[in-house]
Amino acid sequence: MEKQIVRVFLYSVLTHPNHSHLFEDQYAFRSTGSTTATMIYLLQTLTELLQIHDYVHVIALDFSKTIDSARHHSFVSKLADFTVLNYLHNWIVHNLSSRQHQTKLSGEVSSMLAINASIIQGSALGPVESNMFLLLLT
Repeated sequence: MEKQIVRVFLYSVLTHPNHSHLFEDQYAFRSTGSTTATMIYLLQTLTELLQIHDYVHVIALDFSKTIDSARHHSFVSKLADFTVLNYLHNWIVHNLSSRQHQTKLSGEVSSMLAINASIIQGSALGPVESNMFLLLLT
């Protein structure tokens, strides 16, 4: 169900003409993105730049740890900037609220602790959250 909600409602928000310019150079966490597409775009751009310049500087940044620290309230706040249906917005807020974590090590189990940050790993919502969270950085 989560995949269908993301596919039908959230991807359409990200590709809406009002927001598509924010994601035009984003390849990760997109239904149409891939590592191959990223490499083709990068090689094409570098080839074109090297035809008119002697050298090109490439700066690569890894935001994976930043996304792991994404505060849920920041994501919900950013989500309000997009045209998301009220019931969908409320479902996402509910999905992120009251999350807990427990660690087990050598047979010992920690107490449950609240989670108020990070992208939910393995969820269909996670990639969309990642894209919207990256907009917080800009």
